[in-house]
Amino acid sequence: MHENEVFDVVVVGAGPVGMTVAERVARAGPTVAVVEERLVGGECNYYGCVPSKAMLWPMEIAADVSRMPGLELGGPIDAAAVLDRREEFVSHFDDSDYVSGLNDLPATFVRGRGRLSGPSQVAVRTPDGGTLSLRAGEAVVLATGSTPRHPRHPRVAGGAPVDEPGGHQRAAGARAARGHRRRAGRLRDGPGPACPRRS
Repeated sequence: MHENEVFDVVVVGAGPVGMTVAERVARAGPTVAVVEERLVGGECNYYGCVPSKAMLWPMEIAADVSRMPGLELGGPIDAAAVLDRREEFVSHFDDSDYVSGLNDLPATFVRGRGRLSGPSQVAVRTPDGGTLSLRAGEAVVLATGSTPRHPRHPRVAGGAPVDEPGGHQRAAGARAARGHRRRAGRLRDGPGPACPRRS
């Protein structure tokens, strides 16, 4: 990639919205660059919807089995196996398949933190500390999403484990959960599944 390279469209953010914009622009013919600092695919794929559902589904199946006459679980829920399955669903936090998908559109992927630096200009701070400047001939699309924060107020005690940018990622990350596997395996009390019963 060259400094001051010009694209018809520059998309900052490669979550679901940014990826959709890039795909539609590329399909129509204009050139497109996509800038993303974090994982391509967005928060939902790695820290939100996908991993939570990967963990909930086994619990729902176990609950359904416990309610079905004539069926029973063969043993306690293996929390380590459930967490390992979750890591598979989030591609072990490897976004290379998504990056390949962008390149195949074709789109130019740029890893780094993008910011507007002037009219139709995007400055990108790359992981190695360098900078790139991209120019958009037609449009810059800002699809950066948001970062949750925990309000710093004495009346808001406890609450979410996010009081700084990225805190929700650390809280939901695979490494954070590994230390809790032993505890998660003891959530059961008795022969039933480790999940609440539906009425």
